[in-house]
Amino acid sequence: MCGIAGGIGDLGNDATPLERMVEAMRLRGPDDSGASALAVGAGACWLGNRRLAILDLSPAGHMPMQDIVTGNWITYNGEVYNFNDLRETLVSRGERFASRGDTEVVLRLYHREGPDFLNRLQGMFAFALWDIAKQELFLARDRAGKKPLYYTADRGRFLFASEIRTLLASGLVAPRLNPAAVRQYLANGFMVSPATILENVFSLLPGHWMRVAADGTIRETRCWWTPQVPHEAGADAEPMDAGRRAFEDAVKMRLVSDVPVGIFLSGGLDSSAIVGALQGSHEQIRTFSLGFPSSPLDETPHARRVAAHWKTSHTELQIGEQEFYGWLPLALNAMDQPTYDGINSFFVAKAAHDAGLKVVLSGLGADEIFGGYPAFKSIPLMSFLGKTAMRFPSLFAMAGRGNGSVPHLDPHRTKPLWRLADLLGRRWSADGRARFMIAFYQLTQALFPSWSRLALLADGAGGNAGEFPVRYGLPEGFVQFLQAQLGERADADAFSLLAWRLFLGERCLRDVDSMSMGVSLEVRAPFTDHKFVERMLRVPGRKRCANPPDKPYEQELLGPFLEGAWQPRGKQGFVMPFTSWLSSDQGKARIGDVLEDAKAIASIGLSPGAVRALWHEHRHDPARVPWAAVWAVFVLATWCDRHGVSL
Repeated sequence: MCGIAGGIGDLGNDATPLERMVEAMRLRGPDDSGASALAVGAGACWLGNRRLAILDLSPAGHMPMQDIVTGNWITYNGEVYNFNDLRETLVSRGERFASRGDTEVVLRLYHREGPDFLNRLQGMFAFALWDIAKQELFLARDRAGKKPLYYTADRGRFLFASEIRTLLASGLVAPRLNPAAVRQYLANGFMVSPATILENVFSLLPGHWMRVAADGTIRETRCWWTPQVPHEAGADAEPMDAGRRAFEDAVKMRLVSDVPVGIFLSGGLDSSAIVGALQGSHEQIRTFSLGFPSSPLDETPHARRVAAHWKTSHTELQIGEQEFYGWLPLALNAMDQPTYDGINSFFVAKAAHDAGLKVVLSGLGADEIFGGYPAFKSIPLMSFLGKTAMRFPSLFAMAGRGNGSVPHLDPHRTKPLWRLADLLGRRWSADGRARFMIAFYQLTQALFPSWSRLALLADGAGGNAGEFPVRYGLPEGFVQFLQAQLGERADADAFSLLAWRLFLGERCLRDVDSMSMGVSLEVRAPFTDHKFVERMLRVPGRKRCANPPDKPYEQELLGPFLEGAWQPRGKQGFVMPFTSWLSSDQGKARIGDVLEDAKAIASIGLSPGAVRALWHEHRHDPARVPWAAVWAVFVLATWCDRHGVSL
């Protein structure tokens, strides 16, 4: 696991910006670093790397790495778990290797098969590879989007990195806030690809590759993986034992490592099944849990029960208000883009790192596949409204007539029933079924509905009052990406895929990557294994996601791995007791001081008066204005101030 950075084109003769980028990623890879500046025609190709040594701890794993056979170079971030099998195949074909890790395997496979080799990789990755014969830079990102890859292209210069902050550290990227991104952030509470919080900086979409010419021009961008659409006929007969084997393989494959591996354990179904799948196949397992004393959100008793059943070496980290505010600056420093989530991941990752680990497994990715969120209960309503909108589009247009007056609604009305107003005022048959489903999914998740966003934005920054029906709070590039991926999926399958691509891919995976790498820890998620995901997607969503959020299909599927260690209980997310912490005197001082700083709020395009009112309303009635709303604005303002970013 590493951090990558570099560029190509008119970069000048001074490689100091590359050195600054590499240094900015120190926490992503404290074990080794490298920077190579290659002459390319009239310009240069920069490749930089920070290494967290997990496979082949010897100097042979140093990066950037050059293929001694072809002369190609690579800077690589990730883990290809099936690299040993791929390596054996290459050896049988006459290849010889100088290292024992996966990076050199990636180099050789690219040389032999070109971009199609990506289909053979089982794992998580983002890399940039200089193809000396084609005189172009080839960049790629894994299927789920576990590993980030950001880029900017301007004036004959192309730069890329694992982090937004790394690009800023180069001194070649202006710290300008993207005004459209602020609106998207208010809708979601996090950024969505291909947009980023910075103007003219983009995120390569998951499952995509890109070719960049030596002069810095982007030649081509292509999607190389799309989840299959399930076939209804006979799909119910998908054998449970095949799914179990796929899960067990995904878990055990993620043990490949030359350093010890631990597990994040909440005591819930997903993480408990991971522990159970490893019984008898590994040395004593180390598990880690995060607890909140005297809070109903504390899951440590459940985790403790599972750990005792399987006799793991278990560590609990108890976090109270004092610990939270004491560690908050470190957590905010680890945050690569503003997000109202992820702080919890930082704390449990820090516990694992402080215990001496570099690698942990996580239960991320199961809820999206098996319907583990309460929002899945709204699928019947989505089906009904979608059919109505397609058959009688004029009803929606009539119901939303005068929708331009939506801003008169109380900006603090954010509950789901009120959010339905954001579907009105458009003839949905013209947009099609896929766009309606995207819009409906977004309204179930929206942090702020359209009228709240307009109230929060400073005068002149609000844009069109009908912005939500047009953009759904998403960059248009991501809407088109979702449309292509949805295809003709049935409603439950579509909702599951939207959760997988948006909630998991754009929020959870990105947050976990930045927060864990902020303490030099690699997190592996077996439930995101593409072979397991593809097998599960063969099961129709109406069965796979039935009875949300209890996940009965997953319970049946993974039951043999639990053996009484896990007991069914109500769904509980991994959430800190923010409501009580924000209402304390420390919360008033730490959070309130930022939200009432009119200059700081105005510098990011928000209305100081509206933000102040939001904060006061939250303190008066947290049930009316939830913690996530004020926390999201606090994080945005703090992140921009920390990195010197403004409009």
